[in-house]
Amino acid sequence: VFTIDDELKYEPFASDFGPVNLGMVHTYTEKVRAFLEGNRPVVHYCSNDARKRANAVFLACAFLVLHCDLKPKEALAKVVSAGFNSFLPFRDASSGPCSYKCMIVDCLEGLHRAWCLGWYDPATFDKYHYHYYEKIDNGDLNWIIPRKFLAFAGPHSERLDPNGYFTLMPEDYYDVFKEFGVSLVVRLNKKCYDIVRPIK
Repeated sequence: VFTIDDELKYEPFASDFGPVNLGMVHTYTEKVRAFLEGNRPVVHYCSNDARKRANAVFLACAFLVLHCDLKPKEALAKVVSAGFNSFLPFRDASSGPCSYKCMIVDCLEGLHRAWCLGWYDPATFDKYHYHYYEKIDNGDLNWIIPRKFLAFAGPHSERLDPNGYFTLMPEDYYDVFKEFGVSLVVRLNKKCYDIVRPIK
């Protein structure tokens, strides 16, 4: 019997609450696989908090998709058949109204697709590397398509943004981009730095 409610916690930006990131999915599946080696029934429980329950269901289904070879809808049906059939949809990372509902099955479909394409391989995934770079202090970097498309937190001209949050400056990314072979950067958010700022 175990819970991940206080262990694998999503860190919101605004009104968002999930889904948990790939590193947490990996950690969860490792934990469940270790429990199953004991050859005893495994029970994952969670609180009645709708947000925590949505993440818990996503993780349980992710395990079924990645390690039991179930399709996303089949995995969700297994959980629904256990009596859980009402889940809060995930939303975007803003504080205003959300214009769409991101359902658990949508997240599972994305995970399944990434697994099928080899973008996520549980056998070779480096969770320590992932968790290091996904932190704001280290660039908030995530590979969308491994070695081809990298997303990261936009840099700022100052160490603290207008809201007082720590940020990286353009020069902080130089060595990381060089290591990862990044040769082109496309800004998709508001300009918060001088594009011609010299990098030494």
